[in-house]
Amino acid sequence: MHVRETPIPGVLVFEPTPHHDARGWFSRTFDADVARAAGVDPAAFLQDSQSRTLGGGLRGLHGASGGARPSSSGVPGA
Repeated sequence: MHVRETPIPGVLVFEPTPHHDARGWFSRTFDADVARAAGVDPAAFLQDSQSRTLGGGLRGLHGASGGARPSSSGVPGA
């Protein structure tokens, strides 16, 4: 995910970086660590993601417990 400044003071654009594979793509549309590094307090909004699976593809839903951050990408760092 890339963050870029705009001509408007205090307004940032968070640009997702899609990860493509044979099944389609996965993209994290919000990341608390990226927001924090850009000087934005993410409060309780930790992550928002999107994916598109092509016909015949199957993706799993991954969860976490004990305070770990869940990931549904299967892509390290995504």
